[in-house]
Amino acid sequence: MQITMNRAIYILLAVILCFVFITSTAYADIDDSRSYNFRLTVNGSQTATVAVGDEIALEVMLERTDANKTGSYAMYSMQDEIVFDGDYFSLVQGSVEIAAGYEFNVRTLDDGIRQRIMLSRVVYDQTGVETPDSLLVAKFNLKALQSVVNIDIISKSYKVNSRTADTYPTEANDVTVTVTGPGPTTYGVTFTGGEGAKGTAPSVGAKEAGTRFTLPANTFTKEGYDFTGWHDGSKTYAAGAGYTMPDHAITFTAQWKKSTGAGGPPGGGGVVTPPVKPEPEKPVDVSITIKGTTATLDMEVEELSSLLKEIVDAGPVTLDLSDKKVSSLDIPSGALKAISEAAKAKEGLQVALPKGTIELDKVSLDELSKVTEKGNLKISIDAAKVLTPEQQVVVKDKPVYDIRVETDAGAVVGLKGKATIYLPCELKVGQSAAGVVVYYVDSDGSLVDMKAQYDPIKKMAYFTTNHLSVYMVAYDESLVKVSPADRYTDVDKVAWYYEAVEYVLEKGLFVGTSDTTFSPNTVMSRAMLVTVLWRMEGEPAVSSTNSFTDVAADAWYAKPVIWANANNIVSGYGDGLFGPNDNITREQMAAILNRYASFRGYDVSATNNLAAYTDASHVSDWALVSMKWAVGEKLITGMTTTTLVPQGNATRAQVASILMRYIENVVE
Repeated sequence: MQITMNRAIYILLAVILCFVFITSTAYADIDDSRSYNFRLTVNGSQTATVAVGDEIALEVMLERTDANKTGSYAMYSMQDEIVFDGDYFSLVQGSVEIAAGYEFNVRTLDDGIRQRIMLSRVVYDQTGVETPDSLLVAKFNLKALQSVVNIDIISKSYKVNSRTADTYPTEANDVTVTVTGPGPTTYGVTFTGGEGAKGTAPSVGAKEAGTRFTLPANTFTKEGYDFTGWHDGSKTYAAGAGYTMPDHAITFTAQWKKSTGAGGPPGGGGVVTPPVKPEPEKPVDVSITIKGTTATLDMEVEELSSLLKEIVDAGPVTLDLSDKKVSSLDIPSGALKAISEAAKAKEGLQVALPKGTIELDKVSLDELSKVTEKGNLKISIDAAKVLTPEQQVVVKDKPVYDIRVETDAGAVVGLKGKATIYLPCELKVGQSAAGVVVYYVDSDGSLVDMKAQYDPIKKMAYFTTNHLSVYMVAYDESLVKVSPADRYTDVDKVAWYYEAVEYVLEKGLFVGTSDTTFSPNTVMSRAMLVTVLWRMEGEPAVSSTNSFTDVAADAWYAKPVIWANANNIVSGYGDGLFGPNDNITREQMAAILNRYASFRGYDVSATNNLAAYTDASHVSDWALVSMKWAVGEKLITGMTTTTLVPQGNATRAQVASILMRYIENVVE
């Protein structure tokens, strides 16, 4: 159904005028006698168990938690962030209920999997807004998509700002969900920064028991401290180290040590601590013989068993031949049985060859040991030398590998368990890990994306599969999202306005205030607003005369102001003055947008007597008709039910958010 631009303009005006009043404040020290929290619950509790296809009900409650609460408090702003894994849950459209005055925005994080819900409210009335001790901010449902055990839905620690300008931090409050149903059982993997740390947690997704994965780089910061590793409750592992998933959910906590230099960045600053280079898993020093490109393990079984008993205390049995000029390893059946018996219950065998590494989980290792009753098991990773014509068409000059496991009875194509494959992939300057992709290349040339990840320490792409065949490593620039907002050092990726700033930059409606700053919290000026409208019109050519003495001909806003003046959208203050750098007020916006609606040919006859507003007399005479029009169209309901606050202002971030919603929800 086509939506008229008349309605579009009215909605744009309503949103702007209801959201823009801002008063600058300087935050004072925290009043320790008061505290606040956001309490996230799932199905009314902190844990829930549901079936695949069921919906879970989440509620976010804003609570005053100190013992001295008085019944209500005056609030300036609040913000909460909830993160869930999009592989396991999806937001149920139409289920969202949000308290009046609060924002509910959803955004996909950079990993393309996790979904972030940002709840926020900013109040710009100088008296704040009276808020009860306990307020239900939001209710929404998520649908369970696949089975998983103990996966967390994260509610991050944020802040509440009071009328006295005190800032009160809140505590993280996660909930845990188990989803039962068909398919493999996976377990949640959670990363936390620990006490005093800031930042958004990395994600590796949920994992099946026995799956081998690489611990991610640290994304937290802690002022005055250096990151040292991830602790799983019993042992600390370096970022980049391999880890085998147990048969239960696991939480890794960042470990820190005092900085030895001048200290960490002030306030954390969003700096990602470089990963600590891990110690490689200790390989078993075995005797081999090499013939051509094949190495053969030639130790006596008893000697190998004794050696394995001494060495293998954690992790898979690792045979490292990466420095040998070989492409395959033969393991005699007796040695294979000894390795299978030595490996831990949930571990397996890792074989590193020059062209890559294969890691067989315990299920695969045990099954291969059974089928290799005599003879050898051959494990090979080499450049694929024989390709079908169809494969050659899609592969072209990209690196492609033939990965094989063979017994004397023939090739093993399908594994009973899983194998994690690591293939070499060194990024070029300017490339991002997000662009790395590995494809299974079928004989007919069709490609299957293996959803590979990238290990920046090993410089390898890795993926998990139960199918051994031909795989191609490629780089796809389209997978890398380079945000135009990232060039600006003052735009925080976790701020409520990030997506809106990104959007208006991509649409060309806004530009930065310098090469490196966007100034999201700067109040919108008259020139800025007129320029946005000019850009929305497609930046029409200007031939009219400049009527304003304070608008320089070479000013960045000169053409928009001249265009708006020529079309009776703005008229200035009189005496040849426009005031381009003055902060835009609500009543000025009402007048400008009312005239813009007239310029577009829309009906502007609606009116209201403003009798419901105690400050209606504060509206300037020249803006009264425009304000009555806006209220008459029910575009303005006031900052409160009885106040219009006609002299309020708006920040650039707020207007960016308004325009994004306007274009997405109305124009498109």
